[in-house]
Order: sequence, then structure tokens, then C-alpha cells
Amino acid sequence: MTRGEVVAVVNAARRDGRQADLTRANLRGANLSGADLRWANLRWADLTRADLRWANLSGANLGWANLSGADLRWANLSGADLSGANLSGANLSGAIRHAGVVIEKVLLVGMVARYWTLLYGATDGEVYLEYGCETAKRTVADWRRDLPALCECHEPERRLSYERTLRGLLAIDWRLVDGEVQP
Repeated sequence: MTRGEVVAVVNAARRDGRQADLTRANLRGANLSGADLRWANLRWADLTRADLRWANLSGANLGWANLSGADLRWANLSGADLSGANLSGANLSGAIRHAGVVIEKVLLVGMVARYWTLLYGATDGEVYLEYGCETAKRTVADWRRDLPALCECHEPERRLSYERTLRGLLAIDWRLVDGEVQP
């Protein structure tokens, strides 16, 4: 799809009061810099090496989308569903993830114990962890404090197994100093 075709789909959907459906769209290498894709359904879309700088993807469904090598610098990803998305090699520097949280560097992305995981350092100096359906604004310190309750709430039968797995991830002293992970 071309940029014009994507914009036409999004605009037509908005006129009709519905979500733009770009499920499984082939947007490989597309120039969508600055595009308004709020609330668009981009589930399973191929956005490999797409230019999404300054794009507004707030509330968009990017579940299982291929964003490998995509340029997402300064994109608005607040409220976007990134579950299972392939972010390998994607540039997320300056992307907005939550109100007041701007990604400086992605530290870890992928599946951990069956759940999609995103760990990133932000320009506010904090390190944030999103795990499974817990995509709220939670720092690693918040996770360390609330881990038993979160595991009990989400996986009561497997609470101890998940708690052990996540404690291993949280045992690392994740710090970002001048854009680099420091031990």
C-alpha cells in the first residue's frame, strides 16, 4: 500500500466513525512519517523498515505486527497494543509510550515465560517494564515491589513459577546512564 492509500483508508474509516482496518497490510518500507494512525488496526501488518517518525499511533493495535527495522523515532505509541510485535532492530528513540514517558533505549523485547515483554529506559532516567497485559506505566522498582500481588492476580495457579521467572529478570540492576545500560 502507498502512503496515499493508507491515508485514504484511515480517513474513510474516521468519516464513518469506525476503526481503520489495516490488518495484515503490506506496508514494508512505507513512508508514513507524521501519519495520523490513531486507533488504527495494524494487527499482523508488515511494517518492516517503515518510516514512522513522528507518526501518531496512539491507541493503535500493533499486535503481532512486524516492525523490524522500522524507524519509530518520536512516534506517539501511548496506549498502543504492542503485544507480540517484532521490534527487532526498530529505532524507538524519543517515542512516547505513556504520558510523560519517552523511550530512550529498548533494553529487551520478546517473549518471556509465554508473555510479550518490553523493557526500556526512558528520558526521565527510569527503566520501565511491560509484561503480558501489564502495560501500564510501571518502573522496574514498581515491579519489584508489587510482583507477588501481580502474579497472584494474573496467574494464581502458576504464581510461583512466574514470580521466580520475573524475579530473575528483575534481579538485574537495570540502569540507563547517558543512553547506555550500566551494570
